[in-house]
Amino acid sequence: MFVRASSTRPTFIGALNGLPPAIRVAANRIHAANPLQDLEQLQFTADIDHLATVNTNIVDPHLANYLRRVADGDVQLYLWRPEKGAIIEMAGDPRTAKSAMFVVPGTNASISKFTSDNPTTGFANWQVKNSRQHSVLAFTVLTGPMPYLTSNPADFWSNGPQNNAFAVARAPELAAFERGVFAAVPGIPTVSYEHSYATGIGSAAEAFGATPTVRVLAGGVGAMYGYDPADSVTRYAIQAPNDVNRIYAGKQTWEVGFGVAPESIRGIDVLDSGMGGLPMSPSIGGLTPDLGHADSSTMLGKRESEGWQGRTTRTSSGSVRWICTSPRRARR
Repeated sequence: MFVRASSTRPTFIGALNGLPPAIRVAANRIHAANPLQDLEQLQFTADIDHLATVNTNIVDPHLANYLRRVADGDVQLYLWRPEKGAIIEMAGDPRTAKSAMFVVPGTNASISKFTSDNPTTGFANWQVKNSRQHSVLAFTVLTGPMPYLTSNPADFWSNGPQNNAFAVARAPELAAFERGVFAAVPGIPTVSYEHSYATGIGSAAEAFGATPTVRVLAGGVGAMYGYDPADSVTRYAIQAPNDVNRIYAGKQTWEVGFGVAPESIRGIDVLDSGMGGLPMSPSIGGLTPDLGHADSSTMLGKRESEGWQGRTTRTSSGSVRWICTSPRRARR
């Protein structure tokens, strides 16, 4: 019955929160494969009668290649709503999972960052691959349009990362996703690893029921005024003093900025990132200096000394990465 239902209504099945992840992945595999033939044909055709529009008829090969990998089962697509700018990719096996991780990218996140040759899913995939007995189930989460950096002043004012309206819009969507995972894979600890602007979304989402065991605010903006931290969540902040987000973290006027800086959140533990630099703001002078706005995959410092269960490894390039094998239980 499921095969028939997912074949006839894959979009509906693949968007239902609370269903077992494997069912959603199967439905979205069908859903993503539907436009693949047309996309592959458009890759090799153009409207030669209207040369002025020829470029609009050439499809980005990354998208077609990505959907082909989904159709072949090489990519586990948990959510596929391109018309809403939403995509969630899953890594790992729900049957063997002993913990779950939500990786939420921030500024400049888009579907194209999932389909590129250097996808934003690399961090989550690496965590799963290097976890003991593949015990981590990881999701890279984009629920809708995100702010982005641009050199156009007018565009930047409306769509730059200082605009907290994106956090307001994305928060209930992130919460709906997390509640769905809580229901589908109950009883396991969860870590929400939020980078940059996404920390503002994660903070706002708590009011809608997004209460993972642990939140990691990496290079974050913090929260908007009125934020009331849920007591069941343990929080860590890792940030560079000269991170560009320090410009508006702890400052807010209406839709501009975030009034609660990460280090000001009640009960949060500030971790040492192990880098160096000069503070962007005096309010973060107590943090060990860091180098700019680092990528999510490099912003894990001395977590193992702060109560996390995990191990530190060194990559072939010489950089250090830390693997979370099981987060500690939340404080009550």
